[in-house]
Amino acid sequence: MLAPPLLAWEAHPDCRPAPIGTPCDVDGTAAVEATQNVYADLCFIGVTGDTPGGGAFTARDAQDAAMKRALAARAAEAYTLASPEKIGTASPYRVLPWRHITGMDTDVDPTREVVEQVSALDVELVHAAGANS
Repeated sequence: MLAPPLLAWEAHPDCRPAPIGTPCDVDGTAAVEATQNVYADLCFIGVTGDTPGGGAFTARDAQDAAMKRALAARAAEAYTLASPEKIGTASPYRVLPWRHITGMDTDVDPTREVVEQVSALDVELVHAAGANS
């Protein structure tokens, strides 16, 4: 099974990734500042929790959540990557509310109840090709 970022890339073959930051940017300050000069059509956001009932995507680290918010703010569309073990879980730091997300790329079994919850939020649900969860 492919990792969620690879599944998302497979679903969006015209995507060109643009990494931001360096290993020397220990606190993330330079990377967050660099996002102010980015105009992206599309942003993929990896999160550690997707909670349709809780209304937000979450992360385990405050700096990580802040960086993801900054990137999403500079993109015309933002998609989250959701593997089955992340849906329905919550981490301590809010990344974005669902209303700020265009869609969710997932390999979640389309028969799961959460699919109905996501659809009710007016969020595009993209099932990765070859999903077998």
